Amino acid sequence: MNLNELFNINGKCALVTGGTRGLGLTAALTLAEAGADVAICGRSASEAAESALMIAEKTGRKCIGIQADVADDKSV
Repeated sequence: MNLNELFNINGKCALVTGGTRGLGLTAALTLAEAGADVAICGRSASEAAESALMIAEKTGRKCIGIQADVADDKSV
């Protein structure tokens, strides 16, 4: 088994919290490039939408942006 088979995530779905910038954005982009559809969440709806659009355009994978503050139970 090669590395691509071992870590194959084609057809999987990933949720990345804090996915609108920094390490979260890098993780979301990497997961999409590896074949996963991605949902990202961040505190700002506009940043989530903008980052999701960038990921989708760059990778050709589905990506949605969700406004949520995971530190706030009511927001989640």
